[in-house]
Amino acid sequence: MFAEWFELRLATNYLVERQRMIGQTGSTKSGTDDMLVAARVALFKQDGWLPDLTAFPQMCVPTGSSVFSAREVLPGVNLACSWAVTEVIEIECNTVFNEKHNGSTNYLETFQGGNIECDLGERWLLFTESALFAPSGSVSAQFEHYFHAGAQYFLTPNWQLDIQSFMYITSSNSRCHGIRQPNLPQP
Repeated sequence: MFAEWFELRLATNYLVERQRMIGQTGSTKSGTDDMLVAARVALFKQDGWLPDLTAFPQMCVPTGSSVFSAREVLPGVNLACSWAVTEVIEIECNTVFNEKHNGSTNYLETFQGGNIECDLGERWLLFTESALFAPSGSVSAQFEHYFHAGAQYFLTPNWQLDIQSFMYITSSNSRCHGIRQPNLPQP
């Protein structure tokens, strides 16, 4: 963090993706995804019931494994608003616009998420989230809705380990679980 209102972020994930259809043999892919480079720019602090508002200009840089990399820089922006309801409970909403790559074409992906966080002290945080992904301009990418829950353990004030589980609501046969590598904490 350079100043209270500005923060540079670097993040990457190690992914394991398993797909299995009923009555068929499954497949597994694993490796790192592209690195996220972002800046957190605090626009407004919470004032009563008016939310904290933050913008995150961001881009994915092609550093990932061949099975997960887009092989090009993909820009995006995240607008986040949050309300500290109590010292322990926070409600957060995110609207994100990212350029995505799917095979040979690029398209716009819009993300809308809402989550509730429970701060368990200096080192632990629990969260639940409902998330919607809506592609625009893609032939093969589809609308996705999922429920996401997990815990964050802060190794230091600037490094965290996330343990997450996803349950896709748009497809009853799919589930994805993951452990995200340490990165800078969320707002």
